[in-house]
Amino acid sequence: MKYSLLIPCIILCCQKQPPIDFIKENIVIEIKDNGATVTGQYFFKNLTDQDKRVTFYYPFPVDSNHVYPDTIMLDFPYTKDTAGIYFDMPMKAQSIDSFKIKYGQRIKLRQFTYITTTTHQWKKPIKQALFTIIAPASLQVRINYSPYTHKKVNDKSVFTVKKTDFFPENDLDIKWHVSP
Repeated sequence: MKYSLLIPCIILCCQKQPPIDFIKENIVIEIKDNGATVTGQYFFKNLTDQDKRVTFYYPFPVDSNHVYPDTIMLDFPYTKDTAGIYFDMPMKAQSIDSFKIKYGQRIKLRQFTYITTTTHQWKKPIKQALFTIIAPASLQVRINYSPYTHKKVNDKSVFTVKKTDFFPENDLDIKWHVSP
């Protein structure tokens, strides 16, 4: 059986009791001068006793600041549309499966958005979400999610946001400027 889902915050279309549960995401966002690289791993549980082939839609922020990603790495063939990609992933019955994606995206301003609010269409929170933001130590970084930890590692600033039962009101927004 085939199902359609939306990632990073999954939406299962037209189902009251989704047969696939989005349980966890681990996201690393590396800020660069003119862009960001996102590496994400997403975990799902097939709640049924049947193997499934699930169609996912992975959206990107594409707007006046965010250019469509210039690199996309995924272990599955995918089809592009104007603001994301579609791909299929097999899932074994009663199992937890995951996929990894990495993409690079140029930006025009010193701010980057990672889409999370599509969770509301899923109608339930993600059990665990971990966001790691890495930026040059020379930048002053502001993150709209709290609480977060901050540490310096060599010439980098590393920010970590951990969420449980994550049902965000706002997308993850990261803004920065060069320290004086």
